[in-house]
Amino acid sequence: MQLQCNNTSKVLYLNPHWLITWLCLFVLSTWIASVQAMTDGQIKDLRLEKQGSPSARCNTADLKFYRQEAEHLFYHGYDNYMKHAFPEDELKPLSCKPLTRDRQDPSHVELNDALGNYSLSLVDSLSTLAILASSSSQVQQKKALRHFQTGVAFLVEQYGDGSEGSAGQGLRARGFDVDSKVQVFETMIRGVGGLLSAHLFATGELPMTGYLPEDTASTSGSTSIQWPQGFVYNGQLLRLARDLADRLVPAFHTDTGIPYPR
Repeated sequence: MQLQCNNTSKVLYLNPHWLITWLCLFVLSTWIASVQAMTDGQIKDLRLEKQGSPSARCNTADLKFYRQEAEHLFYHGYDNYMKHAFPEDELKPLSCKPLTRDRQDPSHVELNDALGNYSLSLVDSLSTLAILASSSSQVQQKKALRHFQTGVAFLVEQYGDGSEGSAGQGLRARGFDVDSKVQVFETMIRGVGGLLSAHLFATGELPMTGYLPEDTASTSGSTSIQWPQGFVYNGQLLRLARDLADRLVPAFHTDTGIPYPR
């Protein structure tokens, strides 16, 4: 609690934010004490009461409805992102314009930390599409798989295939050679993690219902999977994940071994 004393009036001014915090802590501690004081029988009665309430009951039809609502909500966001914001990181939901890093103000961390300038929403969405491709509906399976495969192709088109040759140069950059000061943890879990998981789905190591990739080994012995759209997947996401991870390695070169946050 911060107290400021005015020497003239001798009045103490209480910081309102600290007051709210202390009130919340008081209410929380009171609730915890009351729960700890409950007997096993009281807790059991409370659970039975909750289970018997209408809000606790959810039948098969309800589950199907909410599952479809979740899918529709995802596609609403994904389709509009690809239409109005790609290859930028995110979409502004009201203006339908791209949301980008604040290059004029590097200290604007609440925005810049979440954005990396490497089509983050698409990277995030690939694994979600792969999971939706295992829907119980064959129509939804095909739709999600098609979006997954075209999404991978769009990403490779923008950032290259992760190789050192001419194919490694994308429309936007060679790999993730972009001018961005990223948040290390955020980029590791969303960027590197998203690319790795999408690679596992693309190769079939993580299963998608109805997706049975046929690996036609190339002359170099690397993976080569032909997709219906004419795109050949040969490990591009894995190489791009390595490219991004290599760019994060210097953040771990510290005296303590604890990485820099950005």
